[in-house]
Amino acid sequence: MKGAKPKPNELKQRSGSRHASATILIGGRGVPVMPGDLPDRAKTVWKQLVADMSASGVLDKADWPLVEVAAMTICRMREARAIIKREGLFVDGQRGPTKHPAYMIERECMAEVRQLLDHLGIGPVGRSRLGLAGGPKKDMASEMADQIGARGLSVVKGGRA
Repeated sequence: MKGAKPKPNELKQRSGSRHASATILIGGRGVPVMPGDLPDRAKTVWKQLVADMSASGVLDKADWPLVEVAAMTICRMREARAIIKREGLFVDGQRGPTKHPAYMIERECMAEVRQLLDHLGIGPVGRSRLGLAGGPKKDMASEMADQIGARGLSVVKGGRA
């Protein structure tokens, strides 16, 4: 898709956009269950991803497939990096030195991880797309009270109290 990514519905609803979809959003229904067949290294990554997502409030139990793929891809990327470290960036090819095949695996994994983390709301791009970049948002009255030290401000709709 060309151009900017569409604004997530969560962000539209938070900002009061009249273009926010009436679609019911799934979120905050608990922590996903870790698949039992994950390798030990992937389990460690899974736990870190779940902890990071839980802290930001974007985690849902329905996210388990994305978290699983992210954990496995991060492990695969690390394995490729270890191979490159051990064997070097170049290998002997038919026409002389060429990039190690593990280098391409590492690059592909990095691209996939960036995309997955964006979808999961991890990292600056993912957080900004979900409206989480600045932490929890306050209503206008609270923000004004913080700025000018006023107490007892309230949001009035239609100009009437």
